[in-house]
Amino acid sequence: MNITLTQPEMVIASVVAGLRQSGAAGLPEAHGATADEDGIGRHFLGAAGEIAAARALGRYWGGDVGTFKRADIGRDIQIRTRSQHWHDLIIRDDDDPDHVFILVTGQPPHMRVHGWYRPADGLRPDWRKPHGGRPEAWFVPQSALSRCKWWGEE
Repeated sequence: MNITLTQPEMVIASVVAGLRQSGAAGLPEAHGATADEDGIGRHFLGAAGEIAAARALGRYWGGDVGTFKRADIGRDIQIRTRSQHWHDLIIRDDDDPDHVFILVTGQPPHMRVHGWYRPADGLRPDWRKPHGGRPEAWFVPQSALSRCKWWGEE
């Protein structure tokens, strides 16, 4: 499902990104990220993806700051946003296996919600790999994601 964020949604994503970046000041970078990377850009992309997924689900998004591994939407939905539409869904070793992870890709305001996966359903060994000099993670291919018919697929 393609979602185009509105101007107010873009402003909200920017504000949340700024709050997340300032709240992360002094904390160590996670998952092999380095301090010289564009932290606010990562936070902006993540917040935009969370807004897009919430719209696709028809759910409330609170724009939480400083909650890290807690769910982004509801009690058990986490959003993973990647910049390119061909990217896979990343699942990390310290992620809650019972949470549902939704892949969103794109460059704000143009986002695409691809589908979801729950690690408790099984992660294949061939999905595990390093990327960009960071620790290994699970890269779930888009073909393995579950989709809902209201995302335009049966």
